Amino acid sequence: MGYETRRARRLVDLLLATDATLLLSMDSNRLRAVTGKGRKMTHLEAHLRREEPSSVYAEVEAEGLQLAGVRLDYTDAIAAPSTWAQPAQLESIASLLGFDGPCRRAFLASPDDYLQRPLRVQTTSP
Repeated sequence: MGYETRRARRLVDLLLATDATLLLSMDSNRLRAVTGKGRKMTHLEAHLRREEPSSVYAEVEAEGLQLAGVRLDYTDAIAAPSTWAQPAQLESIASLLGFDGPCRRAFLASPDDYLQRPLRVQTTSP
């Protein structure tokens, strides 16, 4: 959405009224330049949709990590937020997930244990 539109100006005014220090970027022109038939971003998206997303479930291949002798696997990392999330990030994750009360306290106290705990499934008989 470009700033020239009436809706954009109203949204910008509303956002700045909420937080005057907010920095906004109106990137519609940049996006339009790379999206559309035959354009770079659209072509890349189509390619990614055809491919198997194996790298999402694999070890990170980064020269810096290899040189430091560190191994990082996405699958392992997601279950161990204590290794990559600061307390403020854990608070944000808890909020995004809708955790409240005991669940929130348990997650914030020990996020790895909370995520890796055995799941109790209640079944109902017909």
